[in-house]
Amino acid sequence: MDQKAILKFLNGLDEQELMALQVAALMEDSFRLDDLIELNSIKASKLLKLLRKMVKENVIGEKSGIAEGIYFFVKKKFPNTVLKFMENGKKKLLLSKIIPYLEKELPADDKKPLVLAEL
Repeated sequence: MDQKAILKFLNGLDEQELMALQVAALMEDSFRLDDLIELNSIKASKLLKLLRKMVKENVIGEKSGIAEGIYFFVKKKFPNTVLKFMENGKKKLLLSKIIPYLEKELPADDKKPLVLAEL
C-alpha cells in the first residue's frame, strides 16, 4: 500500500475508527484488542469490524500463539503514514491516555521502561 492508498483508506474511516487506528499506530510494533477497547470510545463490534477489514486488506495481521486478539502492522509504512498525518495536538492527547494506561498494564520487568520510552 503506497501513501496515496493509505490516505484513501484513512479517509474512508469515521472519527471513532480513525482514532482507534491512530491509537494502534502509536503503540508501535503490536497492539491488543483489549488495549484499543480500553483506550477508545468505540463499540467492540465496530472495532472488530474495522480489525477484520484491516486484516482482509493486509494492513494488519493477527499474531498466532497462546493469546488471541494481538495484532501487528504488516508493513511499518502504514503506521508511520498514519502518525505523519496526525495533528501534533491530537498525538499528545492520545499519548497522555496511552502512557498512564501502559504504565498500569505492562508487566513490571526490564522491558517496561523501554516500551514507554519508544512512545
